[in-house]
Amino acid sequence: MAWLTRAQLDRLGFASLGDNVQISDRASLYGAERMRIGSHVRVDDFAVITAQEPVSIGSYCHISARAFLGGTHGIEIGDFVNLSVGSCVFTSCDDCTGNHLVGPTVPEQFRDVRSGKITFGDFAGIGANSVVLPGVQFPEGSGIGALTLAHRNLEPWTFYLGVPMRILKRTSTRLRDLAGQLRATP
Repeated sequence: MAWLTRAQLDRLGFASLGDNVQISDRASLYGAERMRIGSHVRVDDFAVITAQEPVSIGSYCHISARAFLGGTHGIEIGDFVNLSVGSCVFTSCDDCTGNHLVGPTVPEQFRDVRSGKITFGDFAGIGANSVVLPGVQFPEGSGIGALTLAHRNLEPWTFYLGVPMRILKRTSTRLRDLAGQLRATP
């Protein structure tokens, strides 16, 4: 995997860009001028991020290989957030019940699209090959495991799993202390 140089990143025209940002030359970024990226961020091969509305990625975040972030209605990602391999974050999706036509090539009057901004609080995350539907909120410390469908808002410091998504366990708030220690190191 080859990382874009700082000069290459600057040429993409991000709204803001922190330090120590590693973005693969095989990642696809659309609408970089609407993206804010913090420091110590890594975006791996074949990740796709679109930003028709603002997409904000905090510091110490990892967007893994083959992750898809469809930011047609905005995505806000806090600090220390990890999106695992193959995860998909959709801020809009078509009604596929047969009552409407689907797809971006169809005029709006023939479609029924559900949309909503997605927010990941600090220390949130999603496991491999999981899907997040429009408007879902991940409060601080919440997360979903591999192969999970997030179709409703999560509770803080809670880990979910499955389809349908159900609570697996409460998680520790110790991450706050560890993040404080990391930020305090020179």
